[in-house]
Amino acid sequence: MHMSPPSSFKQRFYVKLKERDNRNDIFPHLLELQERFQKQQQLTISSSPNLINKNQIEDLQSQILNALREKARMMDQMTELSNYLQSVDKQLEQSVKEKSKLEEENKYLKEQVELHKREADLFLIEIERRDQEIKTMDNYQIKYQKEVHSIKNNDYLLNEQIKSLQSSIINMTNYINKLNNENKLQMINVYNELEQEKQKCLTLEQQLNLSQLQIRQLKILLTSNNELNKNNDLNNELNYQLTQQYNKDQLINHYELYKDQQQLLTDSLNSFESILTTTTSPMVMLDTTEISFSYLNSVKANDNQINRVCYNSKSSIFASGSEDGIVMLWKTKGKEFIKTNTIRTATKGITSISFSNDRRKVLISSKDSYCRVHDVKSGALYSTLKGHSSTICNGYFYENDTKAITGSHDKTIKLWDIHYQKCIKTLLSMSKVNAIELLSDSICISAHFDKRIRLYDVRTYQKTMDIESSHTEQITSISISPDRNMILTTSKDNTLKLFDSRTLKEIQTLSHPKYFCNLETKAYFRPNCNHIVAVPTCVNSFLEDSSNGTVLFNLLTNSSHLLPNTSKVIDIAFNKDGNRLVCGTIDGSLDIFEQFIF
Repeated sequence: MHMSPPSSFKQRFYVKLKERDNRNDIFPHLLELQERFQKQQQLTISSSPNLINKNQIEDLQSQILNALREKARMMDQMTELSNYLQSVDKQLEQSVKEKSKLEEENKYLKEQVELHKREADLFLIEIERRDQEIKTMDNYQIKYQKEVHSIKNNDYLLNEQIKSLQSSIINMTNYINKLNNENKLQMINVYNELEQEKQKCLTLEQQLNLSQLQIRQLKILLTSNNELNKNNDLNNELNYQLTQQYNKDQLINHYELYKDQQQLLTDSLNSFESILTTTTSPMVMLDTTEISFSYLNSVKANDNQINRVCYNSKSSIFASGSEDGIVMLWKTKGKEFIKTNTIRTATKGITSISFSNDRRKVLISSKDSYCRVHDVKSGALYSTLKGHSSTICNGYFYENDTKAITGSHDKTIKLWDIHYQKCIKTLLSMSKVNAIELLSDSICISAHFDKRIRLYDVRTYQKTMDIESSHTEQITSISISPDRNMILTTSKDNTLKLFDSRTLKEIQTLSHPKYFCNLETKAYFRPNCNHIVAVPTCVNSFLEDSSNGTVLFNLLTNSSHLLPNTSKVIDIAFNKDGNRLVCGTIDGSLDIFEQFIF
């Protein structure tokens, strides 16, 4: 705070300055008074030492005291003034510093103003660019609205065509059902006629055998006759033989005619069966034979559980993948297992194994979020596909084994170039992907945690269909029938459901009292057969009747039976002919079963 000296000091100070030219004259004045006092004292002593003027001395002393007091007061005031000047100097220095600081802040603010001006100019330029983009987007929106309007019109026309086609399909279905009923009646009649012809054939064969026996007897009789009766008897026997030979020729002609009729009936039966197979729904087949499997052999493949088993579709080689990330290649010879190769590929459990069409490469997916391609013969690593952030559920080759497709729990489906080891496209999903399958070279179908089934076109990278299934829990796997007309799903609700692959409409629901589904469960169609389905099952504490093994379903007869196993079955696989079934278990064993028909 600014300090001001006392007013009295100012008055006295200015008075002294007026009386004398400067403040330094005070001290000579005091000296002058002191000298005058000393001179007066000496004169008094020298003139009359006994006569001293006491009044003068006291007056001089009082003046000296007053001067000393004035001196002391002046010194105090000088000290106070000096302190005041020092404080003023400090305030001045502080003001100078504050001034320099304010000048620096002013300079910085000017720079900031210039910077903000440039940013404002850039912002104005960006606003103009955005305005131009908005105008462009408005144009695109107008164009898009026109296209949407056109698409709606086309969609209306397509819906009308679809309704027309549906009505035509209904009529054709009714007509086909009518033909089927008529053909069934005809087949029953043909079958009855065939049975009758069989009986006739058996009768003719018996007569033919009897005639041949009689001819041999006649030959024996002819050689044993006497020479005397030879001519007469020979004539008679020859006549008889000719008669029998004529009957034999007739029997042979009848038998050949029967064979021709039987072949004609067989051909017509095969033709009718092919007509039924191609014109009716996938569920309609003529073969209603029950299929089952009997235990053949077992081998201890690994100390850890077997997660996946996969047969090479064109050979007798199959692969097993375990929880420790090891894939083993096997070949069966009779009842024996022959291990051909071991591939140590992943750091975590194997989730999927898929062979290429040329049988030279194998695609292996795992829980470590990597997908790897190995050479089947040498086991060498061909390529590594990196990009997923969570467990890969499964993967497949496509486009002549040059590309791969994978699905993952990170809610994505990725398309890969195997040679360049890079991701071509990522298809986003709103839910965790539990399984994928290739319905064709261009269509991928996926099953999800949210109980939905989605179809994607891998050529245009677009989702073509999205439906919610009637499952009450998440879908764990998805499979395609051999004729590509049916889709099979498994779910945590312990049911299997069949869908039409063209419309994704539900066809049938399968269940078994001893069947329990876990997150690793996957169902399979029997190769070259659209009506036999197999799915592994295991014991669960929540289901009293659950059991370890494999459940086999016959879709034609709506029957099912359990193929029991001593250990929990994790995965199964059919060989290319469908007459052998390999089961991978939780204790690391591979159990093989062989087909028998009953």
